Amino acid sequence: MPIASTNQNWRIVTDVETLLEAEFGGDSVVYISDKYLGQKVQAIRLSEPTSDQLSRIAPMVTNRYAMTLMLEFPIGSNRRKSMELANDMFERIKRLLVNNCAYSPSAVYHWHDGAVEGTDNEPERDTDDDGQVIPPETVIMKELIWAVTVSEVLPA
Repeated sequence: MPIASTNQNWRIVTDVETLLEAEFGGDSVVYISDKYLGQKVQAIRLSEPTSDQLSRIAPMVTNRYAMTLMLEFPIGSNRRKSMELANDMFERIKRLLVNNCAYSPSAVYHWHDGAVEGTDNEPERDTDDDGQVIPPETVIMKELIWAVTVSEVLPA
């Protein structure tokens, strides 16, 4: 009986999206894109993971997947308060991911060894649809690199 292969990249990004939507619900927009979409509310942008093979011992393969999460937090009338709220939210995101370093919803294995591999409080800014750099006066941006390990049986 053949074993169906799973698109791990898509599975990981949608699992993280599910975790973030459950945590932040109606407070934030969670979306998957490699490009800033100019949300007018606080948003968490997820990029599709990249992967590196760690080992391959037939019939198993183990890969490490890394993805970028970008917090996009619009600045309100009180910049200091906006920065405080953005920092609090960024810490909540990190705690949520660390609490899910091994993820097996409904007792079905998805990943293990999840870790925050880096953060950047001043990431390189994207451009909008007109090619203009997103100004730091309008949106606070914070970047996080999340990586997980996935072991799976290869299809025959």
